Amino acid sequence: MEVQTIGRVRHKNLVSLLGYCSEGACRMLVYQYMENSNLDKWLHHDDSEISPLTWDIRMRILLGTAKG
Repeated sequence: MEVQTIGRVRHKNLVSLLGYCSEGACRMLVYQYMENSNLDKWLHHDDSEISPLTWDIRMRILLGTAKG
């Protein structure tokens, strides 16, 4: 099952999957709490509180995650 595989993934740039629920039509994933808002805001929003990540920073995160 994909959820079990995702649950075993550990990396400093990824939040951990703590658990899941699959009952009837209900599906839920429970992830580790992440401070500093959410990834969507860091990637797509340019406001006074959060500036989007530059492409250079995104590539460094991507390459670091791929290398493990």
